[in-house]
This record gives sequence, C-alpha cells and structure tokens, in this order.
Amino acid sequence: MPCSTWSIATLRNLSPFTALTDAELSRLLPSIARRGFERRACILRAGETPQGLYVIVTGRVQLVHEDDEGHALVAELFGPGEFFGEMGLIDASACPASMVAAEGCEIGVIPRRCVLELLESTGRAVTMILLRTSLGRLCSAHRQMANLALTTVYTRVAQVLAA
Repeated sequence: MPCSTWSIATLRNLSPFTALTDAELSRLLPSIARRGFERRACILRAGETPQGLYVIVTGRVQLVHEDDEGHALVAELFGPGEFFGEMGLIDASACPASMVAAEGCEIGVIPRRCVLELLESTGRAVTMILLRTSLGRLCSAHRQMANLALTTVYTRVAQVLAA
C-alpha cells in the first residue's frame, strides 16, 4: 500500500531522510509501502532477505536472536525514526536475526532498488547516516560481547540489578 497519507514533513523527521531536499523526498514518497504490525508480529525472519530499508514511524521493534529450542534473546529495541534492514541493502544478504513488533507499529518499507538509487543520486548525506548508524550498532555489539567475555556472571547480574 503506497504511503498516500504520509507527507514530506513525516519523512523529514525520520533519521535516514533528514538531509534530503523536498524534491528528493517527493520522488521517494510514492515508492514507500506502509505496513502495520500488531504486537508480537514477525516483521522479518532470520534468514530472510530484507525487501529494502524498514523505517519505524510508530511503535517499537525488537531485534531477536532465537535458537532451535525456542530460547530467545532480545538484542536491541528500535523506536520511531529508527530503521533496520540496512545490512541487506548492498549485497541482498539475509537478515541475521528476526525483527518482531514489541508493540503495535507502523513501518515504512522502501524497496532496495529505490534506496540504492537514492544513495547514488544524493551521495554522501544519506550514505553517511546509514553508515554511522550501522557502525554504532557494530560498536555496541562489540561492547556487549566484551562485557560477556570479560566479566563474571556475578558481576553481570549485579550490573543488571543496579540498572
């Protein structure tokens, strides 16, 4: 479903689009599909190839790692204005984790080809936003891994209880 109810102002407030001109946003607007998800709905399953860039307009989305025994780890929580699916943009690689609606949410899905065209035509601005966000997420994951590897269970429990 096209985002006919969205406006340039709506897009301008979303992280990846803050640096775009009104003309660029106008060209992008018709290609965005609006999707609504109820709480606990799976938006993207681990192993699936993302269709493009997913931008959260309302609600929150969890990045969830699951094993074959039904155990799940919520690794990150995303909210309005944030995006996911960027890892599959360049090489159409599969999503390493599932994306699940933590609550009812509205997501804008921009097809991969449209995002790539946007990156080619706008150059640095959008590319740098996507790159900074991805690198920030990578650094956060490394800090979490280091914390798990370099602290005792007792220390980690104490950190959780103190938070």
